[in-house]
Amino acid sequence: MAGKELYVEEPPTEIDTPQSLELMPQVNILEPLSGSPIDNRNLNIQVQASAPRGVTQVTFLMDGNNIGTVKSLPFGLAYYAKNLSKGEYFKSYC
Repeated sequence: MAGKELYVEEPPTEIDTPQSLELMPQVNILEPLSGSPIDNRNLNIQVQASAPRGVTQVTFLMDGNNIGTVKSLPFGLAYYAKNLSKGEYFKSYC
């Protein structure tokens, strides 16, 4: 092929898994602001996510339940929290 270089070398021997710490995504919750009270059931959730290999989707969880998945930028979700009870909720991400 003209204009293309071809390299013949041994394949990599390192192990790469999706759980590698180097590949862990960085997630910042932009909205709602940490510690801000939520006074209605309409939640607007915005996150910023990045990873060394890119981010193709963000799945939003509440109390361990999937409330939505967004597959394009911006990673935001409008959610009506029909069954949300009063109380404190804490952020956790993996």
